[in-house]
Amino acid sequence: MTGRWVVALSAGAFAALAPTIASAEEPRARYALEVDAFGGYDLMVQGRSTQAREIWSKNGGGAVAASLSFRTPWVSPFVDVGYYPLYASQSRVDLGPSIGSVRSTGSLAAIGVLGGLGAEWWRLRLRLGIGLYDVDVRATVLGRTIAPRELDGGYLVALRGVVVRSRRVEVGLEARGGFVVEADTSFVSFGVTIAGDAVTF
Repeated sequence: MTGRWVVALSAGAFAALAPTIASAEEPRARYALEVDAFGGYDLMVQGRSTQAREIWSKNGGGAVAASLSFRTPWVSPFVDVGYYPLYASQSRVDLGPSIGSVRSTGSLAAIGVLGGLGAEWWRLRLRLGIGLYDVDVRATVLGRTIAPRELDGGYLVALRGVVVRSRRVEVGLEARGGFVVEADTSFVSFGVTIAGDAVTF
């Protein structure tokens, strides 16, 4: 819930500042090596199995990502690395008459490394990427943890709206959609981006 309030308050602040900053906006370089940072909150929308004995659960969490792109007036190739905590829960597991019912905690997270192309129009930027997600599943019972991992293919779709822009720095709001094919899991993320031109041409 805290992550959602941060995103909402940031959106309101940027929207209020946008008209003032936009009036003094300077033209950007046509070509640039751009570094982006994303922070927000994600929610898993597909992939969780139903657990009848869940005590509590949490969908999503704080997501972070960083990307490097070569911006041009046409399309901009990029590489993006992101961390997405997808699900956490605690449930009761029956281990038989000798032990009985015990509590088990579990979590699901993904680290994505993807590359693709972006296109920009006015203050909107759309990115489409393809790559790999390292899916990390953890379960702890009686103090023992198992953590199977798998490397799955997947996709990324990101839509950004720029709110504040100067010659070399811009701040915006971004919505992301991630799709992990083999794990049959998908998620959405909403947050704030800060982008800066490291090198201009």
